[in-house]
Amino acid sequence: MHWTPGRTAAGLAATVSIVGLAPGAAHGAADIKATLSYQCATASGLQKATVRISGNAPATGIPGKPLRIGPVTVTVTGGEGTTGLLERTTGGGQAGGIITLSVTAGQAGGDHVDAQWPPLLVTSADPAAVSATGQVPSVTTAAGGAVTWRVRDLVITPVGSGRPVKCTADKEGVLATVPVRGAAGAPPGTAGNPAASDRARRAATGPVRLVEDLPPCDPKPEWTWNPDPDLQMPDPPPGSTPNSETAYDPACGRLALTANILKADAATLTEGMASLHYSAGTWMHSDLNYLRIDNFGTVAVRPATATTLGFGFLPTAATSEIRQEGLANISGITSPPGSPGGPGPDRAIAKSKANLRVTEIKANGVTVPVGARCGTATPVNLTVHRDLGRQSIYDPGLYTGTATIPRFARCGVGEDISPLLTASVSGPGNTVEVNQSGLCFLGHNDGRPCVPGPIANTAWTVKPGGTITATATGVTIGDIDTTSMITCATSKITMDADLSHRQGRIAAITDFSFDGCTDLDGVPYEVSVLPYRDRRFSGTRYDPATGSALLNTKMRLRIKGADGCTADIGNGAAPPHERVQNLNAVYDNQTRTLHMLDFSNFVSMWVNSSSGCSGWQRQSAGTAGILIGLNILDYTETGIYTLDPEQTITGPTP
Repeated sequence: MHWTPGRTAAGLAATVSIVGLAPGAAHGAADIKATLSYQCATASGLQKATVRISGNAPATGIPGKPLRIGPVTVTVTGGEGTTGLLERTTGGGQAGGIITLSVTAGQAGGDHVDAQWPPLLVTSADPAAVSATGQVPSVTTAAGGAVTWRVRDLVITPVGSGRPVKCTADKEGVLATVPVRGAAGAPPGTAGNPAASDRARRAATGPVRLVEDLPPCDPKPEWTWNPDPDLQMPDPPPGSTPNSETAYDPACGRLALTANILKADAATLTEGMASLHYSAGTWMHSDLNYLRIDNFGTVAVRPATATTLGFGFLPTAATSEIRQEGLANISGITSPPGSPGGPGPDRAIAKSKANLRVTEIKANGVTVPVGARCGTATPVNLTVHRDLGRQSIYDPGLYTGTATIPRFARCGVGEDISPLLTASVSGPGNTVEVNQSGLCFLGHNDGRPCVPGPIANTAWTVKPGGTITATATGVTIGDIDTTSMITCATSKITMDADLSHRQGRIAAITDFSFDGCTDLDGVPYEVSVLPYRDRRFSGTRYDPATGSALLNTKMRLRIKGADGCTADIGNGAAPPHERVQNLNAVYDNQTRTLHMLDFSNFVSMWVNSSSGCSGWQRQSAGTAGILIGLNILDYTETGIYTLDPEQTITGPTP
């Protein structure tokens, strides 16, 4: 676990430099230099920045052997008068936050793949420069041929509630090209046949893969659900039926863990491996379409060392690690689309306990003895959540939550330094993100090794971003079962896209309104979108062939007619269950329009409760439900919103 406290700074900074060390790389090293121009969306507006990338890379490589550049150091320079990069200047040249670079790697004739560079920790910032440092993954080729790293956009994200600064490259830049021996000459049987030669070169090049240097995956057959009272899930609805006889699947998944230490104003990063019993038990309630799938397992992460201003003033290098205590409980809770009555949006909850250990501290270059048992006095209780949308927990995705770091104990040799660590680190409000890869299943691989997929690619982009106003006319809300329909003259959505899209978050919804609404008889109706925590559009899937982005949002409506009819519309659940519904929306990059109805996969709403209504009644399972954006009389689409300013929304490709 990295500890890199710092504070934030204002101003776009001076240079971006990448220093590449190549452990194990033979035949010397070569200088890499590149200069890129960027446009950065800061709090004071769009500003120019120059990015210079320099450092070392191995001069040559060998097929099957890793090519490494890194650790990586990044420094950014803006134009004259640039402001708003990390919001607060700091004394001592320290800053808190991360810089995320979009980097790909590939060989000539082959596809470039996401190089999966993790966020880099900001280590210093002042009005003129912001720098970040961290390790990056190596790549390995299956055959000869030059490997090229290419860099595009970057995002600078401060610790806490500060707004990320998104910087868009004017053009893609080449970071480094390293020849891999074995590429010379045409493959056998292709001389004089350019087409055959090209096909053979592509086949010989093979994939570029990331080197796995993570703890092993080892699910134990004797594992069972952790009975710790602190790790139990929300109670299922009354009448739900358990099934603990489910045959589980042993599974493995890669993880990237990011934590923001509130008291230190710092970001921490590490990677690891999850070992799981997948689908080891279920709870079901068929009338409410409730399903809870229980899973459990362990997470092992790599220790890491980072440099900070420890104890408030000394340059300090701290090595720490997280050790899970017992098993973690993870549940996927679903309410399938197509039926009313679900208890809430599809989500996953993971609960665990872990001990935070400090193994080494160096203050101002001098080793500070910490002893063999230095760590938190009690385990850290951690609960993280994930919006599943149309996914399962075996798909890649991001979990988020907060944790309280307990006081430290047993630290120091001869002198107790536990109070100093407690004062510097311990306390509540520390945010945690766990980015999970797709799971692989040990029992489904025909005896072959189980290799988890890459860490979830959450590289969504919204350009130009900022404050967005979406407007539509003649939007309908129709109940197919009772043929009740309300038509609203206008509807407006106000969104804020100045947030990190790394988590698939597209834009926060600050206001959603319907005006001039009447039913089929001309009776005036008020239509209100009820408040809900963290209202936003999230990216679910992007199709580069059509330019369409499938989005997800949560909604609950209240309608109130002049005829005395009042209805609460959501997922059809009765109180006290959560009654918001998960809805699909589609953004069309070709027409620059937002569609509140996904014609490829209708997701309905249902009446949670109503009074004084001839229509708008609660329905039983299996009914068609209520659709926003579809005229139920002629089945034409009505929920088409025009965005101002126009946006381009892209996401990870399948």
